[in-house]
Amino acid sequence: MSSKVSYGFFVIVFLVVPSMVLGATPGIENIRCPAPGIENIRCSDDNCKGTIGNTIWYDYNRDGIQQDSEPGIENIRVKAEWAGEDGKYNNSDDEEYRTNTNHNGHYLFENMPKGEYRIVVKEEDVAHLIQTYDPTGSSMNNETSLTLDCNDDYTKADFGFTNTEQTLAVTGIHPLAFLKALFIR
Repeated sequence: MSSKVSYGFFVIVFLVVPSMVLGATPGIENIRCPAPGIENIRCSDDNCKGTIGNTIWYDYNRDGIQQDSEPGIENIRVKAEWAGEDGKYNNSDDEEYRTNTNHNGHYLFENMPKGEYRIVVKEEDVAHLIQTYDPTGSSMNNETSLTLDCNDDYTKADFGFTNTEQTLAVTGIHPLAFLKALFIR
C-alpha cells in the first residue's frame, strides 16, 4: 500500500508540558537532569545519580602526593556509607555500598544518590601500612566525608599509604641501626 505525501509548507509543533518530570514521564528517561537548554522540566531524584571514587596508592616517598611512579594498591575494600534521604547517619534510611580497588588502585561507586557520604577504607586491608594522605587533610583515619550533588562526579576520595618500615633515604640504613651505632660503643 502506498501513500502520497503532498509537497508544500508544513509546521511541526512540539508541545512542552511544564509539569513533565524526568524519570517519571515515558520517553525521556535517558535525559541527564538538569538538562542544559531544556527549561520547565522538574528533575526527579530517580535521575539524580553521581559517582564517587578514585585511587588508593602506595606513597613511596611519604609526601602525600601521588607521583606517576607510585603504583595503586589493588584489592583494598572500600565502603561508601550514604546517610539516606534525610542526610542523617545511624537510622533506617542509611545504605552501604562496597567495592574493591582494581589492579591500578582505582575504585568507583556509580549511580549513587545525592547526599552525605562517608568513604571508608577497610582497616584490615591497610593495617600493615601507614596512611600518608587523607582527603580531609589531617585525620589519617582511613575515611573521609563528602557531599555528592545531583549528577556530580566526585573523584577526589584518594588515600595514600606507605610501609611501616622506615629506611634512611640518604644512607639506606635502618633508623634503629643508625641510632644503635651512635649510642652503643
